[in-house]
Amino acid sequence: MMSIETKFINRELEIEALRKLAYRDFSNVLYIYGPEGCGKTRLLREFINEFDGIGIYIDALERENMESAILLSPLARKAKDMLITLAEQVTGPVGRWLCTEILSLVERISLKVQLQDRGLVIMVDDVTRALGLDEIEHYIKWLYELRWRIAKEYRPKFVLIIATTSEGYSLSRVIRHTYNVANLLWNLNRDASIKLMLQLDPPSMHAIDSVWRLTGGNPRRIIEIATIFQWDIERWLTRLELELRSLVRIIKAEQLVHEVMQLIEDPDILDRQPTHKLERAYRILLESNLMMYSGLMLLSSWIEEDKSKWKLKADEELGIGEYYAWQIPAYKQVLCRLLKG
Repeated sequence: MMSIETKFINRELEIEALRKLAYRDFSNVLYIYGPEGCGKTRLLREFINEFDGIGIYIDALERENMESAILLSPLARKAKDMLITLAEQVTGPVGRWLCTEILSLVERISLKVQLQDRGLVIMVDDVTRALGLDEIEHYIKWLYELRWRIAKEYRPKFVLIIATTSEGYSLSRVIRHTYNVANLLWNLNRDASIKLMLQLDPPSMHAIDSVWRLTGGNPRRIIEIATIFQWDIERWLTRLELELRSLVRIIKAEQLVHEVMQLIEDPDILDRQPTHKLERAYRILLESNLMMYSGLMLLSSWIEEDKSKWKLKADEELGIGEYYAWQIPAYKQVLCRLLKG
């Protein structure tokens, strides 16, 4: 989707949080959760590119290209050719295979670069979509056990293992265990979104304001509107309406129109006035990646001194409650129009 490379914007706090967790030898698996297209992949890749230790990034969804599936920090790139030869052993999707061969990657890197007394960071991106919901609990526990095995065998200065997802169903399965800590990464704020849009030749400030109100700062959607749709907002909205029409049919068939409208008006009604029908409506929207739980501590909270900034701030216009949120405002706006039509 992101065919152009824009400047990395407004993630200084998150980069610093990752650095802090790494150097304090954070012992749990860090599970980063956030909307589709909010910038999780870009954040991880930027961190790896500037990391001064041994860094391994794995794109768990990459199917064919080994060079696309793995990114190494500058120090670890001495072992790149050796790792590329691993592709000859792969018979299925390469990203999924790499997810399960992390120890082999570390072993090969150790033949080229000394690991002892150096920092090691391992990042597995989009892991739930690659492995499937049924595997995620077992996999996160396996990562936790792998972290201790690597620490014992190679004696690095520290080991940090990170996994990411935008799949809402996986969260409840993961956060109930003590071997991981889940943090939220959200879309860009308004100022950062404007900086991003100004790189993309916007036709007017009105267009910038409209895209902000529709995307809530989601980088992937901003870039999609600017590049694929050439700032034609109405055409983008029409495409979104067509995509959501089948979901509207399900909502009507399940007789959940009233409950979805309640969630459009106030996502946190699910927390304050829960009912079986509201829960069913939310589960449908969660499975469709339109809504999600937003009550986690933000990733930036690890270095943020101001306690009021530890969680995502509620914003009625953007569809963000204290505990539940729409991934982008356009979803609730389009659904509202379709359900009333």
